[in-house]
Amino acid sequence: MTKKKDVKKNNFVDSVKISRSEGSFVKLRENGGLYVDKTKQIYDCLRRPGYYFLARPRRFGKSILCSTLEELFLANRGYFKGLWIDKSDWDWEPLPTMRFDMSMMIGDTTTPAIVQENLLYTLREYANHYKVSVQASQDAASMLGWLIDALRKKYTKKIVVIIDEYDKPLLDVIHKPQEYDRMLEMLKAFYTKLKGQSANLHLVFATGVFKFSKVGMFFGANNFTDLTFNLDASTLVGYTQEDLEKYFDEGINNLATKLGKKRSEIITTLQEKYNGYRFGYDEDIGALCEGVYNSFGINNVFADTAMTEKWFESGSPAILLKKLHKQNCKALLSQELSANPSKLSPLRAKEEIQPLPLLYFASYFTIEKYERRKLTFKFPNGEVGTAFFEQLIDELDPEHSGAILDLAIDVVLALEDQEFGNLQNLLNQALANAGYQLILSREDQYQLFFVMLLHAGDCLPRVEEVTQDGRIDISITMRHVAYLLELKINGTPQKAIDQIKEKDYARKFRHLKRPIWAIGIKLAGDAKTKKSATKTRTTSKKTMSKKNAEKCRYQPRG
Repeated sequence: MTKKKDVKKNNFVDSVKISRSEGSFVKLRENGGLYVDKTKQIYDCLRRPGYYFLARPRRFGKSILCSTLEELFLANRGYFKGLWIDKSDWDWEPLPTMRFDMSMMIGDTTTPAIVQENLLYTLREYANHYKVSVQASQDAASMLGWLIDALRKKYTKKIVVIIDEYDKPLLDVIHKPQEYDRMLEMLKAFYTKLKGQSANLHLVFATGVFKFSKVGMFFGANNFTDLTFNLDASTLVGYTQEDLEKYFDEGINNLATKLGKKRSEIITTLQEKYNGYRFGYDEDIGALCEGVYNSFGINNVFADTAMTEKWFESGSPAILLKKLHKQNCKALLSQELSANPSKLSPLRAKEEIQPLPLLYFASYFTIEKYERRKLTFKFPNGEVGTAFFEQLIDELDPEHSGAILDLAIDVVLALEDQEFGNLQNLLNQALANAGYQLILSREDQYQLFFVMLLHAGDCLPRVEEVTQDGRIDISITMRHVAYLLELKINGTPQKAIDQIKEKDYARKFRHLKRPIWAIGIKLAGDAKTKKSATKTRTTSKKTMSKKNAEKCRYQPRG
């Protein structure tokens, strides 16, 4: 709701505290919390009247953005002392402002009736606050229109409406077809009312995770400016590398002291583990925005002085995991997954949600590059790849996931230490624990399983990496060693290694100046049931140890 204007004087610079998850700009400033200044980006993107929409993943700072915007339009300037916008030409004339947090409208059980009731309550509260009379109604859409008319008549100023997490009620019932359809109709009526009030509205700003075309805001005559892929809006939420080093200097130094590492090493580790989310690109010039950190995750890293994975733990990607399970995880078979930008266009129906937009908008995939009218996607960083595959294994095979995840760590440690004598045994144990849900009889299913296993062990494999003469099934680049894996159901390990050598896959990795090992793996093709899956083995023609996969260390050519 609105805040009083007589803001007490605060020292917002000294004694800064890192908030793990604070969605209120006012509370953050009053309590001396750390606020990463986003006011210049807000000024650049939202200073002009209009309708705006921004899609971003959960826990990325959308709520604090909405709260900041609310205080700007209420002209509570005292909270902005020391921030960029305080010295700008922002118009500090207060406007009647209403903010709706749709995540607070759902209740313990999400139904259209509960959302309708909570919207009506919020509208009545705003009517009381602004001391205007509004006709009683059981329809939130009608009351919204009457309230906007009443505010415009009393204050003779245009109104600001901010809607945070507009799609939360829909996502909560997306697996309940009847409830979903009823919720869609109710929200469509509410949001459509805003489009008919353009003469009375100064600015409408909405955030969400997905963009559903039929909810009213984006259906029919579209007066919303979509900032989702806009380069200027790419850092409206999240932290840039500059933000990290400017605002979290003390936290970086504390981590360096705790872990006994150099500051530069800590920054590199943070980049690899947490940075890499890219939200903006320009089709005309082929430009791609810089990567950002998830704010919730980084706040917890520095609050705990530990390399935690709180962002992924804060919510389960249940919809995505079930969708991938149903489609045999085909969307994950290529690390170089490319698509036309239209694949990320507004969704017209819940049935249209495919794995790719789910992976992108939930931020499990991010944009790697844009060229030739194609977007290429990848996992943004180590945290996401590891945590995502841990949960995917648990979704696909809950009975054996614990044993598989334990083995994943041992497999990666064996690779790091180049302990080939134990590697095949560990891979066989992992395969023996994998039920038919994880392994079929196809090479691509084995490939996906090994990729899942490596990611779950906190490794970053690449799949089908393109070289001059072909594609590498799986490549692994570690700090002190690199691996090229070729899988064969019909063929021998030696044949797999010969292919790696003949096509000189190692050429792409020689600049790393580290050992490069080729590993050929022969796979069984009869894993059609859980029983037969336990018999699956990797085999070899001749080995350095009796049961080790065939391997060959590369020697530099020339």
